[in-house]
Amino acid sequence: AGGDGALLGTNGSLTNVAGGIISGGAGGSASGGGDSSGGAAGVGVDLTSGSLSNSGTIVGGAGGAGDFASAVGGAGVYMLDGSLGNSGIIEGGSGGGTARAGFGVNFGAGGSLANLTGGTVSGFQGVHVASQAGTVTNAGSIGGDTGRSAGVLLAAGGSVTNQSGGQSSGEQGFLIQAQSGTLVNDGTIAGNATLAAGAGVSLAKGGRVT
Repeated sequence: AGGDGALLGTNGSLTNVAGGIISGGAGGSASGGGDSSGGAAGVGVDLTSGSLSNSGTIVGGAGGAGDFASAVGGAGVYMLDGSLGNSGIIEGGSGGGTARAGFGVNFGAGGSLANLTGGTVSGFQGVHVASQAGTVTNAGSIGGDTGRSAGVLLAAGGSVTNQSGGQSSGEQGFLIQAQSGTLVNDGTIAGNATLAAGAGVSLAKGGRVT
């Protein structure tokens, strides 16, 4: 199994300055037949709760050649909840074989992201917020897989402010599910119009766009 680049517990705090590089370890390769697994790819930064400030580079581990669990790329950043400020680069690890890449940023139970001017977040989903409402402010670039997933997905509702100069792209630029959401947009949002589910913005349970 690939180890995490940095692993912090509850109420942790980490600052990755410009020039700093944090990366997760690669997933393993299965040996023998059957369902054997080489272990999952590591996360760049794994933080239970607290705060993370990034001006450098954070990358999830590349997927291995084992089963699906080991082939999926590791997230650039995983936080159960907390706050993340980014003016650097955060990337999900590449998938092994045909498996998907890791999420750029994955919040397990709500959280907030401020992607500042010059900040880049990319992955299978650029930003994924699960279980509880999330808040995303973007003045940089956020990108998801344009063929399969969103730039930003708020799975339990929340709010997005896409500021002037902010860009978000994917199968959907922004996708807000389960609960209503709000989007304020002064930037650029791009979805994949060639796909049935493609859209710049999708508010599955309604909401407001301004």
